[in-house]
Amino acid sequence: MNLGVPAFDLDTTSIGLSVSTHVDHETKMSLMDEMLTYVNKDGIIQTFFDPNSPRTDTIVCVNVLTLFHMNGRGSELAATLDWVHSILKHRAYLDGTLYYLGGDAFLFFLSRLLSVSPVVYQRFAPLFAQRCFERSGADGDALALSMRVFAGSVVGVRMYVDHERLLRMQEEDGAFPLGWVYKYGSSDMIIGNKGWTTALAVQACKAFKALDTEII
Repeated sequence: MNLGVPAFDLDTTSIGLSVSTHVDHETKMSLMDEMLTYVNKDGIIQTFFDPNSPRTDTIVCVNVLTLFHMNGRGSELAATLDWVHSILKHRAYLDGTLYYLGGDAFLFFLSRLLSVSPVVYQRFAPLFAQRCFERSGADGDALALSMRVFAGSVVGVRMYVDHERLLRMQEEDGAFPLGWVYKYGSSDMIIGNKGWTTALAVQACKAFKALDTEII
């Protein structure tokens, strides 16, 4: 019986498996096999390990794709990748997704996919770079700016304006202000984390600086 407790999701599972070092290969393959049973009739991967909750979120798809491409199984989700490309092409991410806020989250998570898959990079990079450049100067909190700067760095786009704005947000103790990234479905509840904002801001600034070093 489901007592209102959300089902386990493919999103956090994929992110966790993509960064963990303690999960063995067989376990990853088994979980990925199970994920493939949650592909809808259009070939799009779903959000939850629950056939009664047929939710679809573009960023969730991107995170699942990242896991599959990291493990040499990206071709098994070709239709999902095609859908993600269409979202990028038509800018259908600008208002956020079902579970994620704003347009920068999509670009950030997609940049992770580009960084682990040469095949995806070759196909997406020219359009992705253009979409990153289009975000220059757009509104955003510290997390959104960090995501934007980092995403641009993956394809060599230097987000100068957003990098400067991000630096001005840094607090006296070195931290960055709380940024919001996740929303709880159709509710008004939004979720953020100052620690993650700070960590990503530091990484974004490092990535930006590395780009400038490359052209010296």
